[in-house]
Amino acid sequence: MKFDTYRTLLSAKDSGYRHRLIERTKLRLGRDIENLPECKDVLLNGRQCKLVVTEQDDLTKRDIFSLVGESFTRGDYVYWNDCYWLITEQSVDKEVYTKGEMSQCNYLLKWIGSHGQIVERHCCIEEAPSYKAGTSQNQYLRLPIMEKSIVLPYDDETGCLKRGARFIIDYDPFTDIPNCYQIHDVDTVTRNYGADNAIVTITLEETQFNPDVDNAELKIADYYTKYKEPPIKDEAINCEIKFDGSATLNTAAKKCTARFFDFKDDPVDAIPVWEVTDEDGADTELAEIIANDGSSIYLKRTGGFGDTGKHVKFTLRDSENRCSDSVTFKLG
Repeated sequence: MKFDTYRTLLSAKDSGYRHRLIERTKLRLGRDIENLPECKDVLLNGRQCKLVVTEQDDLTKRDIFSLVGESFTRGDYVYWNDCYWLITEQSVDKEVYTKGEMSQCNYLLKWIGSHGQIVERHCCIEEAPSYKAGTSQNQYLRLPIMEKSIVLPYDDETGCLKRGARFIIDYDPFTDIPNCYQIHDVDTVTRNYGADNAIVTITLEETQFNPDVDNAELKIADYYTKYKEPPIKDEAINCEIKFDGSATLNTAAKKCTARFFDFKDDPVDAIPVWEVTDEDGADTELAEIIANDGSSIYLKRTGGFGDTGKHVKFTLRDSENRCSDSVTFKLG
C-alpha cells in the first residue's frame, strides 16, 4: 500500500473510531491471552505477573509479551522456569501491550560496591575473543587474548563500574586460584534509553588472581581491600510480612502476620502499624484491612471485576519507624 493511500484511509476514520478499535482489541486480547499455552507465571523484579513467552532459534533468548495494559522495561529481571532472565530489548509501542526480548542469565556476578558493601547481579556472560597488538623480533603481531562480554542492568551500582575494576568469574567451588578478569571497556550508551530503561555492556580481559586481596571462597575480587563490615547495632530491628500462598488477593480474606526480629534473628517486641496503598504509595480503595488483632491482620480485595490484575502495596512498620517491609499483591 502506498503511503498516500494509507493516509487517506486514516483521514476517513475519526479518532473515536480508532479509540474504539483499540479498546476492542484490548478486550479481545485480555480475554484470550491468559489461555494461551505460552502465557507463563513469572516473577518480574520479584513481583508476580504473567508474560507470554515464545522461543527463538537461540534457546538462551525468548520473545516476551506483556498482558494488556501491563509493561516492563530494559534491565528488568524475570524469574521463570527456575532461571533468571534479563530483559534486553523493549518496544516503544505500549498502547495495547509491550513486546520485548529477554536473555537467560548464566552467572551471579559479585563485587564490592561504591559504599564498601557486597553487590550481586545476575548477568549474561559470553566469550568475546579479541586481539592485542604486540611486537616480537621487530615484527608487528596481533596476539589473541580471551575476553568476556557481560550484560547487566544499568543502575546506581553498575553505573559506577569503571575500567580496571576486577571480578572473579569461576564456577569451580574447590579451586584456590579462580579465573579473574578486569574491565577493559564499559558501554553505558549503546543500549541506554533513559535511567529506568537501560542495560550496560562490559568487556573484560583476563588478569591474575591475587590471594592477598581476592576472596576465592566468596568469588569476590579486591574483597580484603574494599569490603567494609557493616556496623552492628544491638538496638536495630528488622521486620517481615508472613503469609501463606501466593501474593494474590481474591475475594477470600488473606491472613498476614508481622514478625519483628533483631540482628541475631531473635524475636523483638514491637507495635505493628499496617497500611494499604497503590503501587505508588497513594490511597487506594482496591483492598482493605477487615480485621486487626495486632500482630496479625486480614486483608481483602474490594475492587470490582474490572480491577483484576491491578496491584496494591501492603506495608508493615513498627510504631517507632525503625523498620519496614512491604509486599505487592495482585488482585485475582
